[in-house]
Amino acid sequence: MVSRDFEAAVGACVDKGMTLLGQGTKEAVYWHIEHAFGLKREDAARRPADFWKAVDSLFGSGSAVLERAIIKEMSSAFGLRAEAKTFGEAVSLAAQGATRRRSG
Repeated sequence: MVSRDFEAAVGACVDKGMTLLGQGTKEAVYWHIEHAFGLKREDAARRPADFWKAVDSLFGSGSAVLERAIIKEMSSAFGLRAEAKTFGEAVSLAAQGATRRRSG
């Protein structure tokens, strides 16, 4: 189970990474993902594969630039030591770290 704090933190990283698009375009992307796929920014933590599939459907190969920017934000925010290659990997590594911090 993913906590709301974790969802919000991942959502914030997604938001910061998407600043590459500019505010208006970023909001349009979120609107499209929500209306076409039923996903909100906060769903990225619970359903990273579905969220990224939605982003990829909009940008195709250009989504790689956004993915790198978001992974960079997540690495910084969550202190990821391992290099994530995909958004899904970054979410998984961040979740593992968050679970260790809560239980440790």
